[in-house]
Amino acid sequence: MLALLALVAADALFQPQVSYRERVASGSGTAVAHAEEQRLAPRTSLSPTLAAAPTRANTPASVNPVSEASVLNSLSATIGSRPADATVAVQPASPANGSGTNVWEGTAAEGAYVRRAPERAGAPIRQLKAGEAIEVMRWVAGEEVEPNNTTWAELSDGTFVFSTLLRRAPLSEPPGRPADAPESGRWIDVNLTEQVATAYDGATAIHMVLISAGRPGWDTPTGTFSIGRRAEKDTMDGSTLIGQGPNGQGATYKIENVKHVQYFTSDGAAIHENTWRQAGTFGIPSSHGCIGMTPADAAFFWTFATHGTPVVIHE
Repeated sequence: MLALLALVAADALFQPQVSYRERVASGSGTAVAHAEEQRLAPRTSLSPTLAAAPTRANTPASVNPVSEASVLNSLSATIGSRPADATVAVQPASPANGSGTNVWEGTAAEGAYVRRAPERAGAPIRQLKAGEAIEVMRWVAGEEVEPNNTTWAELSDGTFVFSTLLRRAPLSEPPGRPADAPESGRWIDVNLTEQVATAYDGATAIHMVLISAGRPGWDTPTGTFSIGRRAEKDTMDGSTLIGQGPNGQGATYKIENVKHVQYFTSDGAAIHENTWRQAGTFGIPSSHGCIGMTPADAAFFWTFATHGTPVVIHE
């Protein structure tokens, strides 16, 4: 059965170029313990190893989800999923402004119920058919159906489906670029609504992948940032996040040897690999604010980017 989780990390001695919602509770002056870090020699001269700082991640995959009868019984069959190391191919000739859409499109897994609110109380409205087309307008926090996962999808008609009962549809071209996107050089576009990251060289899309960004309450910040510290391997320690998240309670986890970590905020958000997430559920937000990817996708972005590469994050 699916163990949905997402990983996150931190550190970077820089500030975003565009302001974004402050993620730390009012007690931001509270001291936080630095994460333990496995330090490696920099891969390039532009990949300095700096002091450790707060890291973000999700509960290890060994935690088993709590089942809702006839709802989470078929998650092991990843309807519409791609192989763990697959990516969505993008040709350099893709339209400059992408698809122009800003809605999440996917399909239902077997046993998915539509509900009036993001909770299991009361009878469901109906049961979706496996593979049925779904449009998600936004992601909201609701009942914790499985451990450490409160993410629900709000559909276009105002009803709700639990997040891991959905599968992201592959895209044929990138989402539309923001109006203030860079016009030259390498940069990374992250669309939080569609849960897609695209590597660009100027206006040309080079590579597009499905991601798992921050879930409601642990939202990935929006704005224009740049890659700061990079670590080929790092340890994610939730004890460094006290003062963040719902009610400022932080998170509890410790995950070692997370590869291809590229930090883009000073409070812990990073691009990195996620090895504990089921392949079919990339494309759904579930992290503590980081941008999680399959190992192959994270490796590509590690090679593509370097210290200072712009990261543009938007809805």
